[in-house]
Amino acid sequence: MLYLAVVVLYAGISRGGGPFREGLALSHGRDLLDLERFLHIDVERTLNAWLVPRDALSVLANYDYAFTYVVTSFGLLALLYFRGSPWYRWARSSFALINLIGISIFAIYPAAPPRLLPGQGYVDTVTVGGTFGSWGSPLTADANHLAAMPSLHVAWALWVSVVVSSIFAGRWWVKALCALLVANTTFVIMATANHYLLDAVGGALVVLASFGLMALVTDKPNTRRPRLAPADAFFLHAETVTGDAQHVGGVIVMHDERGGAAFRAALLSRFRANLDRMPRFRHRVAEGSFWRRPRWEPAGEIDWDWHLPVKDLSGADGQPGGPAALEAFVADLQRTPLPRDRPLWRFYTVTGAVPGEVVVVLTVHHVVSDGMATIFTATRLFEPLPDPAGADLPRLGLFKRIGAVLTGVAQLAGDGVAKRRLPSGSPRDRDYGMSRVPTSVARELAKAYGVHVSDVLLSASAGALKRVLPMSGDLRVSVPLTMRSPTDQSAGNVTAAVLMDLPLGPDDEVDRLRETARRSGRLRSGTRAMGGRFIIGTATGALPAPAQRWFARVVYGKRFFEAIVSNMVGPTGAYRLAGGDVHWVHPVVPLAPGAPLAVGIIGWDQCLDIGISADPALGADAHRVAIAMVAVIDELSQRTGAAGARPRTRSSEEFGPFWPVFRDEGIPVRKDVS
Repeated sequence: MLYLAVVVLYAGISRGGGPFREGLALSHGRDLLDLERFLHIDVERTLNAWLVPRDALSVLANYDYAFTYVVTSFGLLALLYFRGSPWYRWARSSFALINLIGISIFAIYPAAPPRLLPGQGYVDTVTVGGTFGSWGSPLTADANHLAAMPSLHVAWALWVSVVVSSIFAGRWWVKALCALLVANTTFVIMATANHYLLDAVGGALVVLASFGLMALVTDKPNTRRPRLAPADAFFLHAETVTGDAQHVGGVIVMHDERGGAAFRAALLSRFRANLDRMPRFRHRVAEGSFWRRPRWEPAGEIDWDWHLPVKDLSGADGQPGGPAALEAFVADLQRTPLPRDRPLWRFYTVTGAVPGEVVVVLTVHHVVSDGMATIFTATRLFEPLPDPAGADLPRLGLFKRIGAVLTGVAQLAGDGVAKRRLPSGSPRDRDYGMSRVPTSVARELAKAYGVHVSDVLLSASAGALKRVLPMSGDLRVSVPLTMRSPTDQSAGNVTAAVLMDLPLGPDDEVDRLRETARRSGRLRSGTRAMGGRFIIGTATGALPAPAQRWFARVVYGKRFFEAIVSNMVGPTGAYRLAGGDVHWVHPVVPLAPGAPLAVGIIGWDQCLDIGISADPALGADAHRVAIAMVAVIDELSQRTGAAGARPRTRSSEEFGPFWPVFRDEGIPVRKDVS
């Protein structure tokens, strides 16, 4: 966006003004020269007179003036970009800001260079020497000649010096070369009669202002205590203001006969071996003051006893607690925010739910992992290492991305607020439920009805809520989508949310599915997702900390949506965690403030594992909603008439003890069953 602003602004300045602007620029040029004479720093005429008779040096200076600043600046940007350097975004943004400030000054204060001042005796060595690529050649036909103050030649050279010196911090010879570049550029712009010394000072001040503004928004990549990214700070502020815990997680069920202590010891070994690949697991959040933004800081020694606790769900009689005890345990974890005096994560080793199984319940704050990517952060501990998650939306080029962002922001503005607000209670009251369906069933349904698998799951979410808590109208939901970062080639590492109205009104599940599919096109266009990500992940970074907290309180939750429905595609194949065979992975999605329902779905191997989080004030038990989703999918399967396309054709033994037998739960399978 900054680059687009720079291009538009420069194009407008280069072609506007006419004779009036030229007269104003000459007047400003004389003012600058008069000020230098008053300060006794008017060295341009002396340097120009020294260079003119030295033909070889004059040619070198002319080509230095025409090309060195361009080659060094854009060459550095290209090198950082193609090497995937973490410095690229910081360097790119600061460079664009320098040019935006400089060109804005050109518009406000046009100034003619010394070579254009009549009667002052300056020789334009660049033009006289016929320098290719500079004044008088076709390459610069549209260049702005009335832009002496500030000198972007010096600004670009100084920018290169700051970036390179920051990357190679502590190497004196790098700083010496950078200082030589700036000194040489300053000499050349004055000796060729293209700038005043004050222009060089102006260029340096522009660089100083640019990096000062950058420091308000973001940090250098090598900062020891970097501030939280705007999108991460958004969720931290939401939790701080409302008290709604914003840790995401998962319930990883494994076939394993070991006891809790033995499994925990193996898990600790995996953590120690892989913690270097999980840097945020070694940091805590320093919240700072009211005006200061939260920052990451090293947490010191990890308290493994706290981060890797063991929990036994067996009853007082020693009998397994069953799935209900596990669901109650997860609900209890969701009630309380993680303490901020240590890294924001915990991995519980849970036994005593079902014989022969060990469960790892992970809780990771939203600031550590982006949305449902938390589960894939945990898979770094798996053996073998799963492939990166696929992205819902593709990575776009610069201009397409700019267009998508502008379109998305306009679309979001038109979405408006939610028309209804579901009942919600205390942030400390939570409920959790689990179920699953075979992936093949959802795929067969999507094919039979000519829709996407995500449409089936969204429709099942609405249908389940309708069965458990009779409602009408529409349900405004936030649907998180994953996309590829512009600067990171790994897939699915950025999350953005799109608002969508799910139909509750139709009593017929097929009608509901078809209406859902009709409305879901907004999820695949990508514009709303990119617009939302720009607002939360970029634009809010320019706001002071109090304004960021206000924005999070106003935007996130019941004002704009009533529920969250998150669907993520997971890996296929067999995996092991700390020696245990991973069987199921149920997501845990936190509730947004005042939005009392969150549906998480992850495709893991051959199943779609479902995790439902709910506020009890909603009046819909989370476990019943999870089971009702299976009932909806079962009804849709029956009505396709396709043999074998029904969840109940798979036995409970085949899918394990967590497979729901929904007829025993009192959930109607067909609309005419009470």
